[in-house]
Amino acid sequence: MIYFETGRELDVRLYKTAAMLDDSFRPCGKYILEDDRLIILGGIQSVSLNPLMREASVEAPFKGFDLSGKKARLIKTDSASGRLIKSINDSYREWFEIDPFSNFMEFEGELLETNREVSEYGLTLVWNSQNMMLYQNSAPVTYEQGLQFIIDNDIYEDIGQNLSEWLRDARYYKETGQDDKAVRMYERLIKYIDPSVSIYSETALSLGELYYFNSNYDEALRMYYCCNPEHLRSKRDFYVHIGHALLDRKMKNFESEIKIYYRSLLDPGFYENNHRVVEYASSEIAANYTEYEEVCLRIGKRSYEQGRDRLIGTAGQNGGLVVSDKSEAVEGGVCVPEQKDAVYAPTALPLKPRKRYEDIKLIRKRNIEDIPGESVESLLSKGLSELNSGEYQKAYEIYVRLAEKTGRGSEVYTWAMLQLAKLFSFFDDYEHALSCLTECDRESFGLVYRYEDYMLLYVHARIVLDDFESDRRFRKLIRGRYDHYFARFDREYFFMTRDRNLMDAFSKYERECRENILNQ
Repeated sequence: MIYFETGRELDVRLYKTAAMLDDSFRPCGKYILEDDRLIILGGIQSVSLNPLMREASVEAPFKGFDLSGKKARLIKTDSASGRLIKSINDSYREWFEIDPFSNFMEFEGELLETNREVSEYGLTLVWNSQNMMLYQNSAPVTYEQGLQFIIDNDIYEDIGQNLSEWLRDARYYKETGQDDKAVRMYERLIKYIDPSVSIYSETALSLGELYYFNSNYDEALRMYYCCNPEHLRSKRDFYVHIGHALLDRKMKNFESEIKIYYRSLLDPGFYENNHRVVEYASSEIAANYTEYEEVCLRIGKRSYEQGRDRLIGTAGQNGGLVVSDKSEAVEGGVCVPEQKDAVYAPTALPLKPRKRYEDIKLIRKRNIEDIPGESVESLLSKGLSELNSGEYQKAYEIYVRLAEKTGRGSEVYTWAMLQLAKLFSFFDDYEHALSCLTECDRESFGLVYRYEDYMLLYVHARIVLDDFESDRRFRKLIRGRYDHYFARFDREYFFMTRDRNLMDAFSKYERECRENILNQ
């Protein structure tokens, strides 16, 4: 639905048409274009024109439409949008001899001029004595779609003319601390910039920073994840941005100090205008900030690459900025670990799980009923959703159905087999996990990380089958890598990932697994 108003000349023409069709019509100068209906809104009742069917009917009055909070768009009479609206009215003038043209050639000339203007948008009007249809590149479209297309294209043209000016204003507002104005300007920009160009990533990053400064962490992350790091000056800084948006909210005792200190590093002008506040924040957290930023870098990079935050939890009661591998913190919420192998990380403990994730045996049904009309894409999405929410049996059945639906040789079949292998390995059924992995076609892996998953799981399954008593900690770590529900709630896994010696050994194990299969 497009709600609009227009200039006086077209207002008068539309009023004459509506008044001839309904003598009680009282105009209000507002209009709605919905699908193929042009609704001329009135105080007592409205008049609807449908040129596709050559129909005219009475509608509810202006107050009967839910337009609260909506602002009418101004459509200029002499624009392509105005010409399209005028052509609908002109058709009724010709069909019903309302305020008629002096002759048919005059009407034909008006229609020709309208087609000349809208043809720049790939649109064409086709009129006859029974109806008038709108086409775009030979395909029929509704009048609402045609008008919206013209409006959008005109906005893009305006954007191209005003882009530099808008960017300059947005940067000025941001640099001078006028965050609300800067947010509005960047939000306006981000709607119309092509995501494939570098300025889009720069704009999204700046908007994300502003959301972050206002503690709107989720919106900040949404903007950061829209960025292409190849289009930014520093990948490292970009990953640190993501890490701050993920972790700062967990630093309850130091959240505001971290934001203030971090902003002073990003924006020298902020320091100059707020140096006392920055110096106070610095005295509170600067000693441990370097280590904290390294954590932000690692977490941010991992989150961007995997598409989610693997460090989920709530802030610890002590609100510590740095904790040791034993999760101890000294008075004041910050501790300097005594051991050189201590791990720097936020104090975030796992939540209480809502569903059981251990001692589960997958029920391998022989025949799983297919659901008619369910696409491969919807099954892929549903399978991943069920897996990530801890519904292991449901995820298993979906991936079995996917494998049966697509068949050997397809990329989706290989993906389904890989996911089934993961599920079996979660519950120590490595014989079936290896069987699924042998069904995978190595050439079908479209993304590098999937092939790396395959290599790790394949060799790991063989090692466990040869020696079932092999390091069980590695099994948990591998499960945590692929089972996000388990990683979120398992307390033992949580502390294992903070044991630097163990994680170094696990990294070596991963490399050996991949090298093993590459050498085969």
